[in-house]
Amino acid sequence: MNPIADSPTLDPVNLLLVDDVASSLTALEAVLTPLGHRVVRADSGQEALRQILKTEFAVIILDVQMPLMDGFETADIIRDHAQSQHVPIIFITGVAVGGGDRLKGYAAGGVDYLLKPVVPEILRAKVQVFARLRQLLVERQKHIEDLKTVNQALMTAMDERQRTEEARVKLADEVKMLSGLLPICAGCKKIRDTLGQWSQIETYISRHSAAQFSHGFCPDCLKKYYPEVDENSK
Repeated sequence: MNPIADSPTLDPVNLLLVDDVASSLTALEAVLTPLGHRVVRADSGQEALRQILKTEFAVIILDVQMPLMDGFETADIIRDHAQSQHVPIIFITGVAVGGGDRLKGYAAGGVDYLLKPVVPEILRAKVQVFARLRQLLVERQKHIEDLKTVNQALMTAMDERQRTEEARVKLADEVKMLSGLLPICAGCKKIRDTLGQWSQIETYISRHSAAQFSHGFCPDCLKKYYPEVDENSK
């Protein structure tokens, strides 16, 4: 088992290498490729900033000595961008680093210094720590989003269940009301409600249930009110 690739289930992250010397970039890329992450190269501070604007990185390996914009200036600008202000920066330098430069680098967001030529095992170990932290952060965010989705689905299901229960209770009340003993006038056939008000049967049932009515004549009423229809049907 390769001890470097200790997170096979986690997605690879992006690593940014910044150095104005092409051979140095190639050497750094060769050292970090075995980690299994995506390596992005930048040959200047300006190019590094362009890459940061379009890609999220887990760690930045940044050369200190570069023309036009050195590593410290580049780091200061990186910290000014919201999407990159918390990305750890490992400074690499070919000269001895004094106390003042170290403080300057740490103030610019650097988390470590390495002297060229770098020891491959040390660089890989340091980079993998920050890469793993980024992987765990991304994985945690995924879990949070999944939990939000599950919670939303649960809330929707609970709301639907509540609506179903309310409909069931309403239906049960309607059935209970319609199946109970109702006072009906023997003359006009109106129904008296619990408030003592008398209403036509259709009005009463419509008011207390979801029932709807269509009107017609039963055979007896048809014969009584329209005898000619009954005669014609013979």
